[in-house]
Amino acid sequence: MSVAPPSPTSDSSPRGRGSWRILRWVGLGILVLLVALAFGLAWLLASQAGARFALARAAAFTDGKLSVGAVEGRLAGPLTLAQLRWRDPDNGVDARVARVHMDLALLDLLAWRVHFTTLEVADVDVALATLPPRPEQPAGSISLAAPIDIVLDRLALDAARISRDGEPLFALDRLDLAGAWTR
Repeated sequence: MSVAPPSPTSDSSPRGRGSWRILRWVGLGILVLLVALAFGLAWLLASQAGARFALARAAAFTDGKLSVGAVEGRLAGPLTLAQLRWRDPDNGVDARVARVHMDLALLDLLAWRVHFTTLEVADVDVALATLPPRPEQPAGSISLAAPIDIVLDRLALDAARISRDGEPLFALDRLDLAGAWTR
């Protein structure tokens, strides 16, 4: 009686079962990684702690030029920021904003569009300083084309002031508008 040798394509060999086992572990690892990424993104967008974390990273990225006093809400909206400050002495700018309340349409970011359904800004104070002249740089072309579409359904700006070296340049009591800057 003769027994036929197993065919080389048979999965019953120890070598064939081992490769499927490795593929299953790799697939499981990728699945776990994707689930962890989804939970991390949900935490970042849908929690106040995630909003604070993102703003802390933004402040660190700007070398301390940006500071935010208080954060309420979540990045997915609505979000309220208090005591914002942009301080850049190298460019002579010290801007303070008492309060910003915003609500974004997050899914529009997938279409390369920043869409504010609500943007309320209160008590803006921009102090400019005169800087010594810098060496002339070659003039480049200035484009007014938007790098990304920006849509404002409602912008409300209350009390804005701009001054240079302590002298008032511009003051605004209230501004309400809606608009879009698109490519």
